[in-house]
Amino acid sequence: MEPSGQYIQHSRHFVHFSLFNIGRKVRQKPVFPMPPILGRERGVTSNLLVDFFTVESHHHEENIIARKQREKCFANKIRIIIIGKHMISSGVLEMADEITEEEFEKLEDVSKVIKVFENAAGKINKYNSYDRLCKGGRYNSAYHKVLNAATRKQSCLVNEDGTVDENSLRIIQESLVAFDMRAHGQMDDQFKDRLKEKLEKDKARALLRNFREFAILSPNIERIEFETKDFFGMMSERGNDSLSPRGNRFDVGATKIMNFLFPDLFVMVDRWVKKGLRKSTPLNPQKYWSIMMLCRKELEKWQTTYGDLHSLIALDYQPTTLTRVFDKCAFVMGKFKL
Repeated sequence: MEPSGQYIQHSRHFVHFSLFNIGRKVRQKPVFPMPPILGRERGVTSNLLVDFFTVESHHHEENIIARKQREKCFANKIRIIIIGKHMISSGVLEMADEITEEEFEKLEDVSKVIKVFENAAGKINKYNSYDRLCKGGRYNSAYHKVLNAATRKQSCLVNEDGTVDENSLRIIQESLVAFDMRAHGQMDDQFKDRLKEKLEKDKARALLRNFREFAILSPNIERIEFETKDFFGMMSERGNDSLSPRGNRFDVGATKIMNFLFPDLFVMVDRWVKKGLRKSTPLNPQKYWSIMMLCRKELEKWQTTYGDLHSLIALDYQPTTLTRVFDKCAFVMGKFKL
């Protein structure tokens, strides 16, 4: 039998369809769990339109196979996959046709209106109060040490030849500890040695030399997209070359190291920043680059609105950077839902 189906609504855990056929009573079929590319936890606010699917009866169970549907995205005028080919049998969802990473990145940004610097003063004050009251001020204190050391090296911790000296490595390690990166066994006493070995590789040194020429608002920043993704991959990788003593991925720590090395270029990203920016999937090179570009876009908006960026920098404790102000505002958006 092939009854027609009409989409009714979807909530956090259910997609409801009305199934009907000639001589059959109209009824609703809850589909659980909801396909993972849908719902608020994935940051998707676009409507799902499904106007046809087939129902097969087999051993008194119904297998629902939803055909691929496409919807023109009103936000950026591109066509993206909204629902792939899903088979639900006895309440178990199997992905028969998964969405690609690039398609999901586009899907995740559908209908989002993220205003990171809206009420920037309030967000920055909230972050600084949280640091002072809950963390003993160690976040800001550690970051000021990084910036003071970077100022003596032309705004970064990397020498002209791409090397990172022992003092800078020590500051990076101490700052990571201050930012709670030692929790859950993510760092140990040999961490600095592993970091030094990784940064001394020829490929890493070449990348570090190149990054010295850029900042988050550099007009030609697209020239380092591949290099940024490559370096993030190197710093976050798992296995024998992982910075983690357990060989796990070091995604959050990688973004902090990159920012400590180049405070005016890279952005720190942890789970709260990611949540505030509605980035729900695990951090990867593509997602990290997209967050950098979002930071750049938000900074450009502020500059267009207020004429310069000094007014934004002035809202935070000094010294600070544009990327650090972005980090604080996004962190507060994620942790405190402001």
